[in-house]
Amino acid sequence: MVRRLPRLTRRVFTDLALLMATVGVLTGAAFVLLAPLVGVPARVAHRPEFVVACLGAGLLVAGVDVALARLVVGTRVAALAGGMAAVRADLFGAGGDGEPGEPPDRPLGGDALPVDSTDELGAAASAFNDLRDAVVRLNRLEGAVSAVGAAMAGHLAPGPLAGAALQAVTTWTGSSGGMVVGTRTGGTPTVLAASDVPERSAVEVLTTARAMCQDPDALPVLPDHLGLTVTPLRVGSELVGLLALALPGPPEASERLLAVVGQSVAAALASAQLHDRVRRLAAVDELTGVTNRRAGLERLDALLLAPAPGDLFVGVLLVDVDRFRRVNDVYGHAVGDEVLRHVAATVAGELRACDTLCRYGGEELLALLPGAGQHTLQRVGERVRAAVAAYTVAHPTGDVRVTVSVGGAAVCPPGTGPDTLLAAADTALHTAKVRGGDAVRIGPAPSLHDAVPKGRRAWAAGGLGPTVPAPAVAAGSLPGPAR
Repeated sequence: MVRRLPRLTRRVFTDLALLMATVGVLTGAAFVLLAPLVGVPARVAHRPEFVVACLGAGLLVAGVDVALARLVVGTRVAALAGGMAAVRADLFGAGGDGEPGEPPDRPLGGDALPVDSTDELGAAASAFNDLRDAVVRLNRLEGAVSAVGAAMAGHLAPGPLAGAALQAVTTWTGSSGGMVVGTRTGGTPTVLAASDVPERSAVEVLTTARAMCQDPDALPVLPDHLGLTVTPLRVGSELVGLLALALPGPPEASERLLAVVGQSVAAALASAQLHDRVRRLAAVDELTGVTNRRAGLERLDALLLAPAPGDLFVGVLLVDVDRFRRVNDVYGHAVGDEVLRHVAATVAGELRACDTLCRYGGEELLALLPGAGQHTLQRVGERVRAAVAAYTVAHPTGDVRVTVSVGGAAVCPPGTGPDTLLAAADTALHTAKVRGGDAVRIGPAPSLHDAVPKGRRAWAAGGLGPTVPAPAVAAGSLPGPAR
């Protein structure tokens, strides 16, 4: 328990002055009484002038002591109080000088107090500095988590989310660059966002990410000369990514911040990856693995409303498996499903990376070819027809061969709706089917132009594509009508 003197007033230095004055008067009075013992004549020691001088000297010494106490102790206590007030103002008042989402421009609570003594005042100043540093770290941590969370809010796709998080983290850590890599156990890592990272360093981070995908418990180790600090992004035991930063100082200085911010980024990234997987699954046909009808028609709407620069045409191909009902009746639905899967894979193999293939319904596939006119549709359709005709499905009773009929149409967007384009392609497909199947027919659409203006990029243009004659039916193919 701390022993305290009785309080005389509500101000410590006023109490000190009164106590010092009392001690000074008592000291002066004691000197008057003891003066004869030290050789002062009694007649002098008892004179009023001598008594007043002794008492005045005692009060003077007391005043000097109080002034020195205020100068030595008071200034330090005032500095301590001022520092505490500054910290409190920054935490609960108007706050720092930075904009929301940015670190403050000055240290929280101002500068640290000088520690120039080894007594209680020095210990108090040292304790305040330690407390201030802890509050600074907590405030910086809170600000970083808040800024990163605000930056990631509203982003559902992994790429944009990672980019927003990287920008916020580099700002709050003062990093000169960094990158976020998305990972999945047993999968292939992908760079989701990067900023001012040399190619060699990025390759090393990807190599580390690949190793951690195979062994999620492995520690990320990079050569020191790269100057990158890698933080694993985990949700539970699952590794969802890596955060690599070029920190301005030793990694230990930002270790706590990166650990907490990393948890926030990891949780958001895992949610975005899950959302992306669900979105992809919702757009994929379960049997064939290609885009489903809903997503395919949404893509067609987008192509017709906003074609890519330089794409004069938007073309579609409808691919229908000939005599597919007979395949199911003769060989069973399992073989029919296998036929559909391989036909979809074969058609997809003949398309470009920018094209979209979707299952339109039943045994019918729809291919969207941005920039493709009639001649391009004719060539691609013939490649698809020939590739499928050369394909066989093994069956105990003999190889199963199928053929397809292809109908297509192209338009010059904008101005034509998807229904018009699909109706023209369906009419062309019907023409190919009634002629026996295993044929390609490209029909016109109301807005199709026969010529392409010079200087405009287009895949092809020209008149109505001819019907491709059906070749001789290969041995083992299914007989019967086209439909």
